[in-house]
Amino acid sequence: MLDVLSDVTRNLVVLIIAATLLDLLLPRNDFRPFVNMVIGLVLMLTLLAPLRMLLRMPGDLEPAVFRAVGVSDTDIAAREEMLSQFNWELAISRYRELLQARVSAVLLEEKMSLEELYLEIIDDPGHPEFGRAQQVVALVRSGATAGGSIRPVEPVRIGGTSVLAGESEGEPDYRLSLKLALALGLSEEKVSVRVLN
Repeated sequence: MLDVLSDVTRNLVVLIIAATLLDLLLPRNDFRPFVNMVIGLVLMLTLLAPLRMLLRMPGDLEPAVFRAVGVSDTDIAAREEMLSQFNWELAISRYRELLQARVSAVLLEEKMSLEELYLEIIDDPGHPEFGRAQQVVALVRSGATAGGSIRPVEPVRIGGTSVLAGESEGEPDYRLSLKLALALGLSEEKVSVRVLN
């Protein structure tokens, strides 16, 4: 601890001498405020150096808040994997919301209201088509209402042989399916719009 204090004292003396020389060499009015600010910052950092060293000391002198918590590499990897999975799920959820908003906007232009929307999205980050919509089925009604409520997007399980819910309901509207496919940037066979009576 005595070595740290002697180092700080020596650094302060050298800093004060350098500041005095800079003050004498530079023009009085032009650079003085900037030089004073830099010198003040360096002086503060130099004075705080012993406090920083004290907080790094092992043993009883170290406050409990600053004690290093032992976290293994496996714990870090597990947390990273968990955060990564959470980020992917959040991204897919946000993508579903954006798709629903886009579908609703296109249908509103056609004076239709969205009753239900089924989305099939690849949510496996390792898949080459991750995040791409594979199937969009929209069940709509004629006559959009300004205050109409839209049900939330329901996640659809990928894989398996089950038919998407809602495909047997309503009559297909191929013109609206094409318009929606163009608006979403999908191929026509991936989008199906069915009009309910």
